[in-house]
Amino acid sequence: MIGIYGGSFNPVHIGHLIVAEDLVASGKVKEVYFLPCYSQPLKQDYEIIDFDERCRLILDAIADTPYFHMLDIERHLPKPNYTYNTLLEMRKRVFPPFCFIMGADNLYIIKSWYKYEELFREFKILVIARPGFKTPDDYSQIGQEEIIPSRLVDISSTEIRERMKNGLPCRYLKGYARD
Repeated sequence: MIGIYGGSFNPVHIGHLIVAEDLVASGKVKEVYFLPCYSQPLKQDYEIIDFDERCRLILDAIADTPYFHMLDIERHLPKPNYTYNTLLEMRKRVFPPFCFIMGADNLYIIKSWYKYEELFREFKILVIARPGFKTPDDYSQIGQEEIIPSRLVDISSTEIRERMKNGLPCRYLKGYARD
């Protein structure tokens, strides 16, 4: 099975890469396809790096890893982009059997996602949880999701954007050479 790792990747960083590599090493998936979102329907005021730039950054970050790939499918799909619709489109295009990978922080807002119940019932979901993560009080198993514990990598895209804005170095936080 392959993993489709969805997110804004705003920008991609070493934490994303470690999670993906750990999933491959564990045997949960054979390959990981990074799927940057084209737009954020739930984050209208969200400051986001241009889609093409985020794609270039992902390609730079994964260039030397043969089991990592990047998908820009959302560029070509009707807007707004919803994860459920994107995964349905991939299934229609006879994409190999896949599971969807997402961060556990999304469980706090999952009820605001478009067709979230259908998403969790129709697709295998790997939910990546940092050490010490506490599931929301109102969360209960919806469908085929599996919560996967991960190692603590205390890096966030928000921190990297702030450092970049302030002219501070962040090359090794990102995990790739391009600034």
